[in-house]
Amino acid sequence: MKNKPIIIINGEPNSVFLEIFIKSIKIIKYKSPIILISSMKLLNFYKKKFNFKKKINLLNHKKISQIKLSKNCINLIDLKVDLDGNLKTITKKSNNFIKNSFKIGFDMMKIFNSYKFINGPISKKTFLNKK
Repeated sequence: MKNKPIIIINGEPNSVFLEIFIKSIKIIKYKSPIILISSMKLLNFYKKKFNFKKKINLLNHKKISQIKLSKNCINLIDLKVDLDGNLKTITKKSNNFIKNSFKIGFDMMKIFNSYKFINGPISKKTFLNKK
């Protein structure tokens, strides 16, 4: 692979990160393929809200070495998240989602030998226990 993939972690699912991500993808064209580790449900919510038409390539992170990444679409690793319909309050419910996102993201860095890693915002109060 000529260009190493950009691995992007959603971080806190209750943040505005996906909104910023979608707006930047609309404006900027990237040479490297993008691997987004997030929730399909959350991404679809923001796609609809901002009329985002870019194609989504759903990946299975357990069989990632067999898949070719496309730079013309967003390569998504779908993680389940339980938000109870509330996108405003940050709670400890999202801690497992964030931990799993980072674990998969670091695995992707090893598999693709990539140094391009971006993570969304993380609440120090809930995820890091105020440390």
